[in-house]
Amino acid sequence: MKDFIVALQFLTRFTISSKRFELTKEDLANSMICFPVIGMLIGCFLVLVNTALSLFLPGLVVDSFIIMSLIFITKGLHLDGFSDTIDGFAAGKTKEEILEIMSDSHIGAIGAIGIFSLLILKFSLFHELPLETKNIALILMPVLGRWVMVMAAASSDYAKETDGLGKPFTDYVGFKEFGFATITTVLIGWVLFSFGQLPSKGIFPEGIIPYEEIIPYKGILLILIVYLFNLYLLRIVKKRIGGITGDILGALCEVTEVLVLLLIMVIL
Repeated sequence: MKDFIVALQFLTRFTISSKRFELTKEDLANSMICFPVIGMLIGCFLVLVNTALSLFLPGLVVDSFIIMSLIFITKGLHLDGFSDTIDGFAAGKTKEEILEIMSDSHIGAIGAIGIFSLLILKFSLFHELPLETKNIALILMPVLGRWVMVMAAASSDYAKETDGLGKPFTDYVGFKEFGFATITTVLIGWVLFSFGQLPSKGIFPEGIIPYEEIIPYKGILLILIVYLFNLYLLRIVKKRIGGITGDILGALCEVTEVLVLLLIMVIL
């Protein structure tokens, strides 16, 4: 329960307990086990917003509120990391320059353009998603976004010599945390693709493979593609700065959310 509360308070602006914990770096790292579950709760919140507002508002307005609701519930935490990462990798040439730019609290022009482009892309994908798959996307998107953070922390060193927000994760998160988070993510994906509201017909010729039997495996395929894509991104990042930071964890989350929306449109 402690891991859940710590993860909820770290990833969102909500809390379910006023009790103050004596947190250690290990506690913060252990909370990563619950990151996909918190992502699922964020997704359920977005589904609620989408369902409620769709009753009396047009689609474009609803999608705008979904974007704002996502920023609100996450406190814009990962967007900040995304903009810092874009600034650092766009302007810095050496590891030292990249990390120095990323540590600057001021957002640069490239970072601002990056955030604008990311939000426009998310908004467009929300609007173009088929109605029967939109709620699935709204849940799976934050789940996988937070799962890749666990993956990155478990497989990477910390890039900075000084302490930072991401250091407890890279120092203490390992195979156990990643294993539990992966099992949770796969189960969520399997359930969503098995019982979610999906198109009644597939792309497979009738009589060869029942569409209902293919759908759950498409969820696993989507997770596998996300995993391989982030392995590639991590390889690039490690080549440039030798590890990751808290900003890079946030950037991976944001990029993955967009990737999930794209893949759902393609796979389904």
